[in-house]
Amino acid sequence: MGETDKKYKLTRQLLKLAIDTAGYRNEDIAVKAGLSGKSVALVSAWRNGRKNATERQMAYFIKEYGHLLKRAREHLFYTVLLEDGESKSLFRKLTGEMIFKYQVKTVKSSAYHRSKEPYNKNHRSFTCLRLVILQDNDVFNVICQYRAGLVGLIETEIEGKKRTIFNGVELDDVVHSDNEEGNWYCYDIKRDIELDELVQFIQDYCRNIVVGKNLIDAAYNRSPDTSAFFDSGTVYPLELSFYQKMLSLNLHSEYFPF
Repeated sequence: MGETDKKYKLTRQLLKLAIDTAGYRNEDIAVKAGLSGKSVALVSAWRNGRKNATERQMAYFIKEYGHLLKRAREHLFYTVLLEDGESKSLFRKLTGEMIFKYQVKTVKSSAYHRSKEPYNKNHRSFTCLRLVILQDNDVFNVICQYRAGLVGLIETEIEGKKRTIFNGVELDDVVHSDNEEGNWYCYDIKRDIELDELVQFIQDYCRNIVVGKNLIDAAYNRSPDTSAFFDSGTVYPLELSFYQKMLSLNLHSEYFPF
């Protein structure tokens, strides 16, 4: 197979960017790819990810929009840790198409709300966790985040090394940034995992939210077998949204529960 006959793995992403930027029709894309303007069925297959075009067919779009695609696939995340008692920001740049983003809220009648004085049964729930998934060709990066400032930090020594651990939950300390991404700190990143591993991770993530084995409950330091913030109704919409996104991308796993 010649170099220009290699499949271009980012066909769907590149065409989406080109269409969003310049409004190409399927007929236009076919002609730019060196095909007949009537080859709209093939272009549709490219656009929905069922098939990839060759590098030769995508040559025009790579030349015109490749640099924009590269920029759009680069994402910067950050967190804040303690070092010798001082706060220190750490940054991580990851590459991939952002295919999923979901925020997790507490439930109104949570044990956390009931512990507040005076107790207000109408106390609003608040957003405290966020999941971001990037797709980089055939692998995925998962970024687990929490609301910046919501969880307290303390520095301790574990096996002779200083570590930052989470301690306490306080709504009054959350960060309010004009940059929405600045409102979220990372606490875990899963890099370059396969689809089956991604599905299992999401399922475990949902289970751990309900049983209290999550960052927010750990920082709150309450009962280890039930959450002080979430219930099963918290995670059902998350799981549904994730499966819907996977199907829309024509991705299938033996670990799907359907």
